[in-house]
Amino acid sequence: MNALPFESRDDTVIVRPKGRLSVKEGQELLGAIFAEVAPLPRDVIVDLSGVNDMSSWGFALICGLARKLALMGHSLRIAAPSPFVRKYLELFTGLKQPVEYHDTRDDALRAARLGRHGFRGF
Repeated sequence: MNALPFESRDDTVIVRPKGRLSVKEGQELLGAIFAEVAPLPRDVIVDLSGVNDMSSWGFALICGLARKLALMGHSLRIAAPSPFVRKYLELFTGLKQPVEYHDTRDDALRAARLGRHGFRGF
């Protein structure tokens, strides 16, 4: 993962990891997300359009992220996963529901603005 660009829109933080998502990159991603959302009531969109590979740890990271955000009262939306990444996320983490998957970042933002909730706990 090369860079970790964040974007804030209303009460939503969008993070766009790039490259490979594995242990090292995942720890960086978690730290950055929680530093960004912890002090505020914010939801998170993880835009996976720039992720070209994920290790099993990367998939576990998404599941753990969803749970931790839910405990903080935040929701998680996944935007623009490749078909492979989406299928693997659903199989590996059991996150077919209730995590919301969106084809694009804009679709995820629209859902956030409409007040539809992403993952809020198992």
